[in-house]
Amino acid sequence: MQLFFPKREKKEQFLVLDIGTETIKTLIFEKKGEKNILLAASLEYFDNYELFDSKNFETDIIKRIITKTTQDLKVKRLPRNALFGLSANILKGKIFFQSFQRKNSKELINKKEAGAILKEVLTQTQKTVSQFVAEEIGILPKDLRFLSFKILEIKIDGYQVPALEGYSGQNLVFRVLAIFLPEDYFKNIESIAGAFNLKKFKILHLIENLPRASPTESENGLFLDIGGQTTEIFLIKDGHLEKIEEMGIGGKTFSQGLSQVLGIREKEGRELKERYSKELLSIGVKNRISEILDSSQKNWYENLKSKIKEMNPKGLLPSTILLFGGGSLLPEIQEILKEGNWQDIRFMGEEPVIKFIYPKNCYPPLSIEKRENLAPILNNPQYTSSFLIYYAGKNF
Repeated sequence: MQLFFPKREKKEQFLVLDIGTETIKTLIFEKKGEKNILLAASLEYFDNYELFDSKNFETDIIKRIITKTTQDLKVKRLPRNALFGLSANILKGKIFFQSFQRKNSKELINKKEAGAILKEVLTQTQKTVSQFVAEEIGILPKDLRFLSFKILEIKIDGYQVPALEGYSGQNLVFRVLAIFLPEDYFKNIESIAGAFNLKKFKILHLIENLPRASPTESENGLFLDIGGQTTEIFLIKDGHLEKIEEMGIGGKTFSQGLSQVLGIREKEGRELKERYSKELLSIGVKNRISEILDSSQKNWYENLKSKIKEMNPKGLLPSTILLFGGGSLLPEIQEILKEGNWQDIRFMGEEPVIKFIYPKNCYPPLSIEKRENLAPILNNPQYTSSFLIYYAGKNF
């Protein structure tokens, strides 16, 4: 008699370190067959740690936070697979256009020619990115680390095609997503990975999964990731990434406003802002905070509208605005998006509809099994980027 034993599901754990400008979010996921399970999660603010004079003080603080988080979560050993997310002022995702002209335009493109064209296009894109970064940011090409290039769209003589092979034509235009960061910061991540014996690590941009974040919400929309010091804006149409912009204003601007007006430390301003967002203050204090935040609110909104106009100066914008990130929890952000003056921006609908992207909305669905203490995280948009990073990298 032949015995059959049930096939054991393969289990693999992943450490996600989502390093922002104000916080580090540490999450541990398990991929068990087709199931994705959240095992543990923690959030630590940088300002809870003393800054000391060191050449690599930021890296040192990150290591201290990871050590503390490991102890707090009572994790004996961290997963060996690590996925890093970094803030928008470090890790850049930019879209570039590249053109290519074929000499034998009437001949069909075969596999060999397609490979040669794509190689040339990506080489030229790298040069374009290097020039852009040198001019706009002041970083030399040798100081850049390119993580990935992705062809988002191909047009031949003005017509969009799914691939090069099997088509003819002369004028080829490519829309390419480039993801890159400063080389020295990449080495800092290497140092962190080595310090915690992380055998395999990958740095990921959340945009690598955002168009697939939710099967119902990501067809068309303006996605706003509102972090501490930056706000990233992603325009997605028909499920495809169209444009990326960023502005150097986020939730920290509001904390600084409270700090300056009330004469308190910035950390205290941030904590006061959080209590205000959770409606834990008296009516009188709440009204006073609202008055103080008015100028920061208007400044953030006007900068946002300016960036949106740059992204789509003539066409219609999707009427759904989807929010995530810690800054999205601030009532002033939600209020100005719902009640602001949008008359100079053209939407597909009469006025924009504001929604949130929560971790529970990310696709495919995730389980927390019997860990009730993790349930609030699934409804906290501050963790959405961490989940997007996991889904983008869980098969690396």
